[in-house]
Amino acid sequence: MLLMIELGWSGGFKMSIQRVRPKLKQRILIADQDIIFARRLADYLWDHGYEARAVQTVIEARGFLRDWRPQTMFLSINFNDSGAMSLMRFVNSDVVRVKPLVTIMSKQNLPTPFEELRREGAKLSLLKPFPLEAVIRIIESTAQQPVMAEPTVLHVANPVRELHMLNLILKQAMQGEGQGRMFNLLRMINMKANAIRSTLFECAEPGKTAAIVASNDDENIGGKTVLLAKYPEIQRVLTTKRPLIIPNVRTSDILAPVQDKLAGTPFETFMLFPVTRLGKFYGVLSLRMEQKDPVQMSYIEKFGQVCAQILALSITHPEQTALSE
Repeated sequence: MLLMIELGWSGGFKMSIQRVRPKLKQRILIADQDIIFARRLADYLWDHGYEARAVQTVIEARGFLRDWRPQTMFLSINFNDSGAMSLMRFVNSDVVRVKPLVTIMSKQNLPTPFEELRREGAKLSLLKPFPLEAVIRIIESTAQQPVMAEPTVLHVANPVRELHMLNLILKQAMQGEGQGRMFNLLRMINMKANAIRSTLFECAEPGKTAAIVASNDDENIGGKTVLLAKYPEIQRVLTTKRPLIIPNVRTSDILAPVQDKLAGTPFETFMLFPVTRLGKFYGVLSLRMEQKDPVQMSYIEKFGQVCAQILALSITHPEQTALSE
């Protein structure tokens, strides 16, 4: 706030309070059918120095994308029915000169729509309700010059350190499976992802069981058979052969059948990655973590995809994996 005192023509004093506009950092577009929420978020961003606009129709959003050229867009997954997908395709068209970094917002964890929008270029996701501070963290962590033709990429804080860690994991994997090799790999991955439990599962009998190859928290658990009915998230990856990100296990439809078993656990965020060996689907790398903010999740997702491929190098004879009864 700024207190203004003006001297009028009559010689009297006029006092007014004006809201001083901060120096603008970036243009942000919020596309949400809930216009009250969108405007509240826009006001919050305005107060933190960002030029923000809220829209609730596809026509409005296209106009801002074409002419106003926002660097970042927060897009509701249910924006005017199929409007979210329509906008993502519009962003990818030649009409939009500045390609914004897109974060998808949703009240429910809907894997299929999320995955479809991610394939179109959406980079991050937020599950409602979320603290407004999370939006600032996303913007500040991905702030860079607008990209004209390529999608925005998150940069890690120290690339040399990240490459060094991946190199250590790769060297460990290249030494072959061996006694305790996979256990050590899972411990390294778990430490870097700051996870609670990192586990590699082999698909033993599709649709019914899986075998635990190794887990970071128990060196002797390798070979144990588990029922997939108790692990619906693994069943989903086995079915789709795609990564699965569950930001909040308490609200996930996928995990609804096992919510009672998760109630007393410290797990909040699940990330799962398919592991392919010699061109064939082998199993699933599962990372169970405390709650992660969207920026952390984006990094861990990329890290997990790389690690899933590195783990495949350490699987020498997958067909010989022994399963316990």
